[in-house]
Amino acid sequence: MNIADKGFSIAVYNRTVAKVTKFVNQQAAGLPVGGARSMAEFTAMLKRPRAGDFSFRLVLSRFLMFDQG
Repeated sequence: MNIADKGFSIAVYNRTVAKVTKFVNQQAAGLPVGGARSMAEFTAMLKRPRAGDFSFRLVLSRFLMFDQG
């Protein structure tokens, strides 16, 4: 919430839509926080990183550390 308090837009997602709705309407009320109902919607809310290829490679390398399941 500290980031949103500074005016930066935040996108949130949880597979339980009711939790996202409750969070956006209560804890994040009045802040630039958008709640996504699906992973596709969440992804669409994200802006492309300004740092370019380095950011993509960093995120991808961390993502590949997780087991699928």
